[in-house]
Amino acid sequence: MKKNKFNFKFAGRTYTDPLQMIATLFDSAPPDYYKNFVKEVLLHSHINIAYYDRSLTSMLFTLKNIKQFIKVGYTIKMQELKSPLEIYDEELFSKSCFTDKNDANKIWLSRPVVLTVEEYKDPYLVFKTIFETEDFKQLYGRFKDAFGCGCSTSPLVELNINQLELYFKVFKIIEACYLINVREVFHHQGRLK
Repeated sequence: MKKNKFNFKFAGRTYTDPLQMIATLFDSAPPDYYKNFVKEVLLHSHINIAYYDRSLTSMLFTLKNIKQFIKVGYTIKMQELKSPLEIYDEELFSKSCFTDKNDANKIWLSRPVVLTVEEYKDPYLVFKTIFETEDFKQLYGRFKDAFGCGCSTSPLVELNINQLELYFKVFKIIEACYLINVREVFHHQGRLK
């Protein structure tokens, strides 16, 4: 296994464990919040209506969190981490496989919607697939460009991105991180036990 050192900075703290970063990101906001943000940014990136659902500070903070999700996925791929769990077909609809006990009222909002069955069983496959063709900087750069255009009333640059492909990649990363968070990370007040 490769031992690449990656540091994650969040709220003035530095983390070296990608699972701890995943826990911290989902303690900050639920998965549907991040997925809605991605959807709105990409929807507004090609129209003349700026996306200002929240304050600009809040939007930049969420953009930074999306950057961390992408970095976590890239780190997991580079460290060649593998899923320690095996999910069987009969467990596919078990709530314990896709929802946190704190999200019991939001079961269908938490459930992954873009992952394949194989990716749902092993979320680490998502990172392997996505980062075979591009690296962290390329993927985040494309999303950041879309964010810049989505927050402007007139397109700043002509985006040469496939919005749907970018949408699915970022969604899959968030959903895979959420499954890892639910299945593998034990929380105690926002920290790993």
